[in-house]
Amino acid sequence: MNKKILVLGGYGSTGKHICHYLLQESNADVIVAGRDLSKGEALATDLNVQFGKGRVTAIAADASNAESLNSAFDGVDMVVVASSTVKYTEIIARACIKAGADYFDVNVSDKKNTLLRKLAPEMKEAGLCFVTDGGFHPGVPAALVRYAAKLFDEPEHANVGSVIQVDWKQYDIADATAEEMMTEFLNIKSSYYRNGKWHKPKMWGMFDLLKFDFGKPFGKQECFPMQLDEMKSLPEEIPSLLETGFYIGGLNWFTDWFVFPIAMVGMKISKRFARPLGRWMLWSMRKFSSPPYGTILRLEARGTKGGQPYALFFQLEHQDGYVFTAIPAVACLLQLLDGSIRKPGLHWQALAVQPERFLADMERMGIEMKGMSPRWHKVYANDDDLNPKCVA
Repeated sequence: MNKKILVLGGYGSTGKHICHYLLQESNADVIVAGRDLSKGEALATDLNVQFGKGRVTAIAADASNAESLNSAFDGVDMVVVASSTVKYTEIIARACIKAGADYFDVNVSDKKNTLLRKLAPEMKEAGLCFVTDGGFHPGVPAALVRYAAKLFDEPEHANVGSVIQVDWKQYDIADATAEEMMTEFLNIKSSYYRNGKWHKPKMWGMFDLLKFDFGKPFGKQECFPMQLDEMKSLPEEIPSLLETGFYIGGLNWFTDWFVFPIAMVGMKISKRFARPLGRWMLWSMRKFSSPPYGTILRLEARGTKGGQPYALFFQLEHQDGYVFTAIPAVACLLQLLDGSIRKPGLHWQALAVQPERFLADMERMGIEMKGMSPRWHKVYANDDDLNPKCVA
């Protein structure tokens, strides 16, 4: 019998791609859920035409209403949260536990993770698998480091940088989503691991920038450190690691240097400013973001192999940031669906997946991979830079 997966927010910018790739890559039946039933039904009709009649249904579900979720989750094997509903995490999680359904999300929130940690004993007792921080970041950086570590005798440095340049004008983003984006941007914590301990720089990491060369058309960019929960356990998992962290580039000059500083002050005055500030942020991203567009994750690693210093890089690319979020999510879901990584309790996507299969599935679904061999990685003899001089 086919697994039933309910995608909450399934007709949204990320959710619709998750639905598509789930149908393409698995035998699962998909339920598109959200408050607007008509949007869900429209997507279900399109997907059934593409992937076969009867595999997709739609249902109305209100994430703020426990009774609505209890009804929607009945008989479901897994709930995928792709909606801007972080503030309803506890309601959703408890509804999953009550329904006996596994859980997966692509939301970014420290509060969400703290709440899920508190519920972890209940998940485990119920025999349910909850996976959080899905997508590409969080979700991929720590998996890249874990994969890279196996290519060294002693990995020592492994940093991941990111570029996200989106043509925001082509997306219809609801006020609630913009509000949540603003809140999470302002709540970003900054840390990086160096010389045996985690450091928390001041001023959003502006004095601890790291430069990454993303190649054409983005070139060299300074990125600031962003704390990801998935990175925290890497020094324990990889004892030789001296330095690691995740670094992210800016959106555009106006949003970075005007909107965010003013918004930080506004949010300290009153949380009621979150929605209007979110609208302002979205306006600024649409107004000042310009080509080239694309999304990149780049890992640069150094260490030793065969007693010699080596360096390598991985670069993952996709033009559409929403697709880049959906593909890693589905790559993880495939491992959950076949049971290869499913374990009761709370897990982080990047730490739960089998990295080799994870990357291979992502590539097959359309993520472009550079710098890797025999298909994926190139190891270079020069430890000072990553220019391809001596390919092993």
